[in-house]
Amino acid sequence: MFLAEKRALDELIREMKGIPIFHEKVEEVIVFGSRVRGDFTGESDFDVLVIVKDKDVVTETGLIELLVKKKIIQGFPFLLL
Repeated sequence: MFLAEKRALDELIREMKGIPIFHEKVEEVIVFGSRVRGDFTGESDFDVLVIVKDKDVVTETGLIELLVKKKIIQGFPFLLL
């Protein structure tokens, strides 16, 4: 992973921890896949897994809004489980 990408993801995690609802609910954030391994291409996406204590509409909506604001998921498919 390039330094600029790592900084952007670190900033995203810091922002999530700074939002009270995430601070209480987010248990772990895991970044994985080709970007982390270093074997990515120009078409590669970011694989980010956010583990929360309780999934609810407020947490889900807030997370989506933050990711869109940070341009993490704009133009990319994403899945919330």
